[in-house]
Amino acid sequence: MNTQDDSIDTVEEDEENPNKNCLEGMQCPKCRSFGPFQIEITTIMMVDDEGVDEQCGDNEWNDESYCQCTDCDNSGTVATFSGQEAAPVKPSLEMINAELLQALKALVGEIDLSKLSVRKDFSLLNAHACATKTVAKAEGK
Repeated sequence: MNTQDDSIDTVEEDEENPNKNCLEGMQCPKCRSFGPFQIEITTIMMVDDEGVDEQCGDNEWNDESYCQCTDCDNSGTVATFSGQEAAPVKPSLEMINAELLQALKALVGEIDLSKLSVRKDFSLLNAHACATKTVAKAEGK
């Protein structure tokens, strides 16, 4: 459950951003806090069977890294906290499959089998048969 503390100090939009180092230009887009923020980072650690021993590399993050405001719990990416446009959402495999299924249904509906010749339109007939089979399988028929 996400609860918000009404006593959070917010800053005015025209206030100069004091972040000049690691968080340069970053500000929570919701409560306008300048941080600190929880950011998903990549680093290299020395790990043995007992657990993490020491950090061996730099901390790295990029515009797509998860970022959360510690004042209001708003979350997004580093890009959104830096005032940049959000990166386009990468479509999931399920979304791509759904779009492909719709395209196959449209293909099946657009091909008029009565106007095709087996000799001249073999590739199109084959594509129609394959698309019909794929649609039927996807719909559990």
